[in-house]
Amino acid sequence: MEKKNFNHFKRDNPLSIPIIILFGLIGYTAAFILLSSNYRDPDMFRDIYVMRNTSDNKLHEVSKDTLTLSEKLMVEKPVSIGKGQLLFTLNPNFLVWTALILIMFTLSSACLPVFIWQIIYLKNKFKLKAMHIWQSIAFAGLMIIFLIIVQLSLTGLYYPSQIIDNFNILFLHGWVVRAIAYTTPILQIPILILMFLVGISAQTVNYDIKDKLSIEKAISQFSLLNQSLTWALQILAVLVVFSVLTTGTLQQTIKSVLILKEFEVFPKEISYVYGMFFSLFLGIIYIPTYLYLKNRYSQLNKALEFGMESADEKTQELYEKLLKSDNFGGSAIDNLKLAFTVLAPLISGFLPEQLNLLH
Repeated sequence: MEKKNFNHFKRDNPLSIPIIILFGLIGYTAAFILLSSNYRDPDMFRDIYVMRNTSDNKLHEVSKDTLTLSEKLMVEKPVSIGKGQLLFTLNPNFLVWTALILIMFTLSSACLPVFIWQIIYLKNKFKLKAMHIWQSIAFAGLMIIFLIIVQLSLTGLYYPSQIIDNFNILFLHGWVVRAIAYTTPILQIPILILMFLVGISAQTVNYDIKDKLSIEKAISQFSLLNQSLTWALQILAVLVVFSVLTTGTLQQTIKSVLILKEFEVFPKEISYVYGMFFSLFLGIIYIPTYLYLKNRYSQLNKALEFGMESADEKTQELYEKLLKSDNFGGSAIDNLKLAFTVLAPLISGFLPEQLNLLH
């Protein structure tokens, strides 16, 4: 019975897409409830008076106190705007930040079953032991702890949660921002586990230089591991970029409602710093695993080149074809895309300010 239930979580099962959508909806709903239940609505409402201008036939806002008696008769019925409609109207940056948070939680939650399936697939494909899985979990946990410690070590900063609590802005409780900041990397743990598991899986790839099927299988396995590692890096980079963008938009949001003279309550440079640390985070995770995988593949290449010296012409042609079937070095364009992927968090830290997206 357990085996039958477990089959529902295979990545090639027809139920895979509904399961992914369900996880995404759960993440969206959880984030929505967390935010909406803690919004600090503006304690105000507005009555807007408008009068039609005969010259352009447009409605213009007017103040009844400054109008003559005849003009007051021409004033349209006032429109009352309640505080429930003023939350994002008065602070559009807050709307952008909320949308980014909801999107980030939806994507992170939807990725959970996908990467869990991929972890299970690698475990079965490369016949990994439970010890290997626990090693990857331990490495991923250490990276998350490292990331959190790095953020907490940035002393000398007025943290958003403190600003929210001290000035009673945006949220009823400042811990909402901390909860988001800590939950986001936790949701990314399966991605980190997969990336570490790629390096462990590369250790198990064996081949016999005299057996053509063995060589083809080994190259196919290395190609699978390389694709899995690159795919995980790209997804992780997207989620990290969202984290950096939310930092930038939160800075703009706080500065929209809190204006302090001669004191930069939330410097824009914080977004740049987080971008640099997240780029370092991606590099630390990806580069060592990629170099190890490439080294293992290079060993196979050298073995093939050595075997070609004593092989017949037909076998040599087959080996040459196999050598060209997967290029771990990549083209110049591939390397450029990889560099942009790793540096994406740093680049995204400059986007809100440089492109004036939030002004």
